[in-house]
Amino acid sequence: MDANALLPPRLSDVLFDLRALYFPRWTSDIETEFLRNWAHVVKKLKGAELKAYRAASPHPDDERKAEKRLNAYRNAVGDEYRLIGYGANHISKQVPAAVNKGDIHVAQAAILMRHLLASEEMVCDRIFLVSSNVKHLAAKDMEGLGIEVIRPGAFVDLLFQAAQDRVSEALEQTVCDLTSPPYTKGDLLGSLSLHGAKAAVKHFCKAWSVRLPPGKERQL
Repeated sequence: MDANALLPPRLSDVLFDLRALYFPRWTSDIETEFLRNWAHVVKKLKGAELKAYRAASPHPDDERKAEKRLNAYRNAVGDEYRLIGYGANHISKQVPAAVNKGDIHVAQAAILMRHLLASEEMVCDRIFLVSSNVKHLAAKDMEGLGIEVIRPGAFVDLLFQAAQDRVSEALEQTVCDLTSPPYTKGDLLGSLSLHGAKAAVKHFCKAWSVRLPPGKERQL
């Protein structure tokens, strides 16, 4: 899980409600990136507002909220969430040259996961690197290493295709859990549409008889 898949609140709500269908993994570097950017994403800060926010740091209340959110992820998955040792030389050597410098650590984590599964004779398991920054992760080269780089919305669609009923139950749970403030099915599908989960959104718009909110009202 790249940080940009963990940061958007409603997207990550869905991804973790779907965790029974896959095994989420991430690293300490990704956690650092999450904590550094969480408030920016949640508050939708850009341009001058973002510059002013950074200049006025630290923001202890935002830092506490970000840590609380991250702890919720950790507790949902358990201690096995964290990948360690991804900076080892034999891992680093396999990172494709086309991977963006800032995303090397993400590629390393996925390659480490492939090594771990191979050592446990579980090479048939599929490994997905879930990120909205596909162009920086040399998807074709990573595929040659047995790693599928996939956008979050496409990943939700893939899970939907594999287990429609379980995805339906998970999305119902997401809406049920979001009570302060209330979050409708239309709101949720609007968020998933924003992240590109086309197949799931199309199906549930029809199944739930809902319309998507206008684009400007969709939530991350």
